[in-house]
Amino acid sequence: MSGMRRRGRPWLRRALPVFLVTATLGVLPVSGAVAEHRHEPSPNRPAAATATSFSWAWADGSATATRTFAQSEYRGLSLPRILVTTTPTMAPVPVYLQFFQEGSWNTEAIVPTNAHGQAIISLDPYCEDGSWCDGTYSYRLKVGRIITMITVVFDED
Repeated sequence: MSGMRRRGRPWLRRALPVFLVTATLGVLPVSGAVAEHRHEPSPNRPAAATATSFSWAWADGSATATRTFAQSEYRGLSLPRILVTTTPTMAPVPVYLQFFQEGSWNTEAIVPTNAHGQAIISLDPYCEDGSWCDGTYSYRLKVGRIITMITVVFDED
């Protein structure tokens, strides 16, 4: 590999708490009974939004879980995005795109689903040094506890 993958986005660490607070405010009632005991769930408080399943596809119609992206083919163009649809349809549910590097999963993007239970995720083919990455990377899409694997080959030709 010519360079190291980005170990996440610096803005992500700042945006995640805002997203989580916003998502929480969107699912919690404005008023309601407060549970008498701290460990007793309130009967008026809805459960956190979670998906029971999700499907995904490449925006260009490809259905394969392994893709190769050559720099010569995508120079100046965006890579095909990943379309994720959760079931049941609810919003917002965070969809994580993570890559495996140096023994751990690193978050590349967190995209909340919209009102239709859909999220559109972009891949970043560039490494930390700004060059096109050259190598095979294991990615995973994660929605709650549900995970699916994707293999992406970035070819610096």
